[in-house]
Amino acid sequence: MNGPIFVGQVIEREGWAAEISFVGHANTIEVAVSCQHKEVFRSSRQAFNPRLFFADGDAPSRATASCMVALGADDFSISVWRNTAHKPVVVLDHVFNGALYDLCW
Repeated sequence: MNGPIFVGQVIEREGWAAEISFVGHANTIEVAVSCQHKEVFRSSRQAFNPRLFFADGDAPSRATASCMVALGADDFSISVWRNTAHKPVVVLDHVFNGALYDLCW
């Protein structure tokens, strides 16, 4: 929570900074899932592996990359966000009736 507002914060692995917040649910956010690659990194350590999106005409780079995240909350809604946008891509209200334990793409 950020005051009286429920938020989902994106926390950087290096330094633990939280500059991006997804704001808008009316109750506790229970589940967060990213749109991930089907293939796994070929390294010994497991890491977060999001599917990266680039705008048409942009050269693929860290500065132009974005990813998608879905959040599920106790307000019976699911929101889908792009980390570079200030508003959700879509909000689905009253999608389920009970507790939400997991989401997948």
